[in-house]
Amino acid sequence: MSAESHRRYRSLFWPLLLIGIGVIWLLGNIGVLSASNLAALFRLWPLLLIAIGLDLLFGRSSPLLGALIGLGTVAVLAILMIVGPSFGLGGGGAVKHNTFIEPIGDAQSAEVALNLSVGEADIHALQDSPNLIDADIYYMGEIQFQAEGETQKTIQLGQNEATNVSVWPFASLFPSSDEMRLRWDVGLSSAIPLALAIQGGVGQATLDLADLTVTALTVDNGVGATYLTIPVNDSRYTATLTGGVGEFMITVPEGTAVDLVITGGVGEITVDVPDQAAVRVEREGGLGDVTMPSGYTRVSGNDDTGVWESQGAGASPAITIAFKGGLGALTIR
Repeated sequence: MSAESHRRYRSLFWPLLLIGIGVIWLLGNIGVLSASNLAALFRLWPLLLIAIGLDLLFGRSSPLLGALIGLGTVAVLAILMIVGPSFGLGGGGAVKHNTFIEPIGDAQSAEVALNLSVGEADIHALQDSPNLIDADIYYMGEIQFQAEGETQKTIQLGQNEATNVSVWPFASLFPSSDEMRLRWDVGLSSAIPLALAIQGGVGQATLDLADLTVTALTVDNGVGATYLTIPVNDSRYTATLTGGVGEFMITVPEGTAVDLVITGGVGEITVDVPDQAAVRVEREGGLGDVTMPSGYTRVSGNDDTGVWESQGAGASPAITIAFKGGLGALTIR
């Protein structure tokens, strides 16, 4: 083989590897492979580094060796992915289903901390329910649930950190059936005041909290789109919100008096306020653009920092938004 023809030769390793990964991805999407199979595949990613090293050493000198390394890598990954869950390589193993319920009992108020994990999340208010929390969860690994107190209850619900690190972060993207889809469906009582803290996970989260009564609200977004409707309270309260990776859409219902303290993340943050609400927005730092509704007036600052007010905001606006920018844009609408 001449030097010129040798330079023209390209290893077949990468084309075969990409084809193999594409086939695995397709099988996951159509339900042939379960989340635990795909979790096992994720834990085997160091094999790819070994295969790439072999291709760099041997595959580029021979088309046959490159093809054999590529085919061998795909075959080994496929076999270990199929048998891996039975040997504990599937992270938390199979997808599990459980419910976690705590009645209101004699509680007059409660502190509730939710640490979401992998999967879609839907958090909403319970209507005419005797329960303080009613959670229906499909998950991998182990869930920790603690409920303490009588008149003042403390509720903690979240993924066991020891197992959370071994659950494949993208398992929710490959549901093999409705029963196997990783998801959190959490209902909270609207009958008593709550101090509510939500730590986002991986996946889309819909947090419809409009009917809850809160004394304080903290939401730390995770990875994925989050759609938050904040509570409508009889009294003013503070909501501390932190952006994560992905879109963060915040809806303020009509008649809400609230102080929003928002820290930007990676991705656009949109705050949807009522049309006639008295609003003051203060923005500090950040790299993204700022978009305000028509009719808002800048009262201080320059460029994308400063203070804006809606008509009629005056000295006591119903809604205040203090935004410390991140890498994404801020849109008020």
